Amino acid sequence: MNSYGKVSRVLANVIVFEGKEYPLHIAESDGQGHIRVYPFEKEVHSTVFMPGKVAISTDKDGNMVAVPVV
Repeated sequence: MNSYGKVSRVLANVIVFEGKEYPLHIAESDGQGHIRVYPFEKEVHSTVFMPGKVAISTDKDGNMVAVPVV
């Protein structure tokens, strides 16, 4: 499984975070281990789009990591 790596904001068809699925949502990190997930309403500058289902987690340094779910 390939990781998209560290990102600060991602839009995906489906975000998987803390055991829940969020269709067409944005996941955003503050870089300190806090992740906010909210519905997509409009384009936000510097948001990375990742097609399909993407699992969101944090690494040991608190950075958000996005991994495709197959």
